[in-house]
Amino acid sequence: KRAWSFKMEVVDSLETSPIVVNGTMYVTSSFNHVYALDAATGKQKWHYKHAMGPITTYCCGPNNRGVFPYEGMLYLGTLDAKLVALNASSGKKVWETQIADPELGYSETMAPTVVDGKVLIGTNGGEYGIRGFVKAYDAKTGKLLWKFKAPSGIIGNFNSWAHKGKQYVGSLSGIGGWAGAVVSIEGLAAAPDDAALGAVGGYRKLLNSSRNAGILMVWSLP
Repeated sequence: KRAWSFKMEVVDSLETSPIVVNGTMYVTSSFNHVYALDAATGKQKWHYKHAMGPITTYCCGPNNRGVFPYEGMLYLGTLDAKLVALNASSGKKVWETQIADPELGYSETMAPTVVDGKVLIGTNGGEYGIRGFVKAYDAKTGKLLWKFKAPSGIIGNFNSWAHKGKQYVGSLSGIGGWAGAVVSIEGLAAAPDDAALGAVGGYRKLLNSSRNAGILMVWSLP
């Protein structure tokens, strides 16, 4: 039996997963709208509408796949290739940074992932011949910490796990990995085999398929 329903302002594709933190549900829609709802009643607490830039380049609809909550903030990738940090309580924008140039074919539909104070995000645009990358930003300030070049776009979310005191992050380039993020901590994760890697472990089985050819990338975080 349905408990409640909520109608979004944008009537378009919906390729997102709600996430609930302390009784508040955060959910996104196409064109980078973010809603905070009371998880018990569906009543809207706030609604953020991203002010889209003049140029957007995307192949497969104006989708957004969610936000990532971290220490009172929400992190959002946008169609005009920006990374936005919102106050989770008010929905007010805390900072915003340009990730890449949408005129060159870059866009963002993936949900960022935050690990140890670092916001990790890849890029879309493989359909337009872009050079992919993974970037890490300081979660508090939005400062770019590092960049790693990838062969093609990165659509799927990142997966993180701990092993022997170090934190690792894995993702795929050259394949649309549609699984959600998996973040685990030391003591709760096994050794980094298929099980501990979460969705990324499953991706390993796809690498020999010509239809799903991709490169698995794993980083050790400092």
